[in-house]
Amino acid sequence: MSTSSLTRVIRRQEGLSFADGHLHGDKSLVNMYRHNDSYPGCHGILLARFLRDIEHNGIECLAASLISEFKHKPRDIYLYPITDDINNTYVEYIYTVYVKPDNEHYISIWSRWDNDEKGEVIFVGTPQMFLDKYINNFYKKIK
Repeated sequence: MSTSSLTRVIRRQEGLSFADGHLHGDKSLVNMYRHNDSYPGCHGILLARFLRDIEHNGIECLAASLISEFKHKPRDIYLYPITDDINNTYVEYIYTVYVKPDNEHYISIWSRWDNDEKGEVIFVGTPQMFLDKYINNFYKKIK
């Protein structure tokens, strides 16, 4: 079975908690569906590296660059209609990218792993914080 996700890009704004982005698809500029390898140790690391190093000219430019970065061939990456209804999606993860001019980007990861209907937010932080957590933890486990 595939591990699927949605990746959304939202403008950072007053009153919107980083931990609630998965509930506000209507505020997203893009809703990118990834069919497999969406767990944090794969898609999460690729996304964080992309966001850490990206130069862009605003949120619209970043959203377009995101699609360009991940879509290389038919299949696997799709653009889906934007909706707030996460209960009718069958994704295990929702990655929400928060963008604000002249500020660091933030990533929030919501997970419904093991078919938990409610799910939970498992990470909120900068791309570098994500890489420090997931890459360092991975290498500690294999040493």
